[in-house]
Amino acid sequence: MCPRGRTSCIRRVLPPGSNPYAAANASRLLWVRRFVRNNYGSAHDPSELETTQTIQLSTKCRSWRKIIYKIPQTGTSKYQPVGMPMTMFETRLDVTNYSGEAPASAAVRVHHNKANTRGVGVKEVAKDLSGIAPVIPIDRLDTLPLHCQICEGFRAAILRGNLQPGQQVPSSRHLAEDLEVSRFPVLDAYAQLLSEGYFESRVGSGTFVSASLPGQVPNGRRSRSTTGGSRCLSRRSSLLPRFETVPWRHGWGPFGVHQSALDQFPFRAWSKLLAEHGRRPRLHAIHHNDPMGLDRFRDAICSYLRTARAVECDPSQIMIVSGSQQALEITARVLLDPGDPVWIEEPGYQLAQSVLLGAGCRIVPVPVDDEGIDVSAGVNLLPKARAVFVTPSHQYPLGVTMSASRRLRLLDWARDNGAWVVEDDYDSAYRYDTTSVPSLQGIDSDARVIYIGTFSRVIFPSVRVSYIVIPPDLIERFTAVRFSLGIFPSYLFQEVLTDFICTGQFARHIRRMRALYKERRTALVDSVQNTCRDMLEIHGAGAGMHLAVTLPSGFNDAEIASQAAKYGLCLWPLSPCYMNKPRHGFVLGFAATPADQMAVAVHQLWRLLKKQPSQS
Repeated sequence: MCPRGRTSCIRRVLPPGSNPYAAANASRLLWVRRFVRNNYGSAHDPSELETTQTIQLSTKCRSWRKIIYKIPQTGTSKYQPVGMPMTMFETRLDVTNYSGEAPASAAVRVHHNKANTRGVGVKEVAKDLSGIAPVIPIDRLDTLPLHCQICEGFRAAILRGNLQPGQQVPSSRHLAEDLEVSRFPVLDAYAQLLSEGYFESRVGSGTFVSASLPGQVPNGRRSRSTTGGSRCLSRRSSLLPRFETVPWRHGWGPFGVHQSALDQFPFRAWSKLLAEHGRRPRLHAIHHNDPMGLDRFRDAICSYLRTARAVECDPSQIMIVSGSQQALEITARVLLDPGDPVWIEEPGYQLAQSVLLGAGCRIVPVPVDDEGIDVSAGVNLLPKARAVFVTPSHQYPLGVTMSASRRLRLLDWARDNGAWVVEDDYDSAYRYDTTSVPSLQGIDSDARVIYIGTFSRVIFPSVRVSYIVIPPDLIERFTAVRFSLGIFPSYLFQEVLTDFICTGQFARHIRRMRALYKERRTALVDSVQNTCRDMLEIHGAGAGMHLAVTLPSGFNDAEIASQAAKYGLCLWPLSPCYMNKPRHGFVLGFAATPADQMAVAVHQLWRLLKKQPSQS
């Protein structure tokens, strides 16, 4: 007997034009709307099966189950007429009659998922794998036949590399619909390309670009000439430093600066929230255009900043952006004009330098000591700067924390000179030896600080969600610039992050990571002091996810970093962070390296340093 509520699944094979098979002792009718997809050759037209047929089934559950399991999963059946092309489709029938009878009004639905042992699912046998149609020009006034034009279009796309070997091409029916032509010239063109070797047909899958092509161009594309005519570029783009693919920027391994403990992230809770919002999205998550971001997300950020960072703000001042780099770009466009002098920390964040160079600003590097940026040195260099970019809570890259006296001195200078202070608070969530330091914005009484924060360090880098806390009188200008760069940020991650914060997952994750990173930081410091005390001097180990070490004279940190990549070490050289008189050393990340592996990694670094010419 079939238990109440058990879902039974059937698979039927019906050739076009044949009468439905009538089961023995049939007394009930089941209407099936076919879900058709021909997986058995191009000679059969799937559209011929898009009809409604009547199938008579047995009323008893025993006979019903017999019909189900007599049909093999290979797609063959004793009911299939010999020599007839076969189309597979699946339906699901809810059998709810406890007496074992299939009810007359049984519901039938198309169902696609993997089979399971409980009989509530069926194997997926029909997939829409139609390829994307390439651009094929069709000229109906041309004397060249249509099928020849289609052939020429495919050949050109393949030889240009627009269609790659193994890529699926659209079905003949779909391509005919896209080109608004009859199906016959498309079939002729496909047959011609198959005979020439450009296409290959796979039974049950479709038609694909051949893996071995006649006249195939090496590397898939033909080079285009760039010698003709003037190719003028903007002067602003030439001011930006050249982008180089260096091993420490994209590598992965011990000491990676921008690497976090991804294996410790609560992906189970994160994916559950992501799936929930993907299944049942809010209206604003799929159709909204507020440049400031999601309201409830800004409320959550505001509550967090007030509590954890002592930031003075309300939700209307918070703007959501796609990463700290975009936050710096928007801020520079609002506050600065080409030629404006701007203080930056020396050494400092390289991408901040790139933003200012792209804006045409005059950069004034101001030295950093154990108390942070030296305001007095900045006044001596250029007292009337338009703005200053600082990382006061955990200076990048040296890791020092700006002292209270320097903070007050910097705010006084900004007020007296009408300057702006841009505070990049990129990883203030992690402090190990002292209590959390309040933000610079929280002690600003003149609304001169623009505060920037990010989730990329706490969550994971690719989340690309950051925020700006804007002074109230600047909100209108920031909104206008934000709208010009991008109408609004992606809302799905904002929804997920909102729930991640409000359910307490965010705070718990920070507490766990703070304890873990402190352990790994301690292991790194102890290993460096025990192994490399004579060669490396440690700076800024009290907070964040990295610390800095400096080398004696005679070492070249960039060359050593390139050599270290061959040994699996991801060393970030310190010298590129300087604009004047670089000091050589490394920025060592410790977040992604387990504590028990830290000593081995440091020993590898020590052996590499010993091999340098200055040590021979």
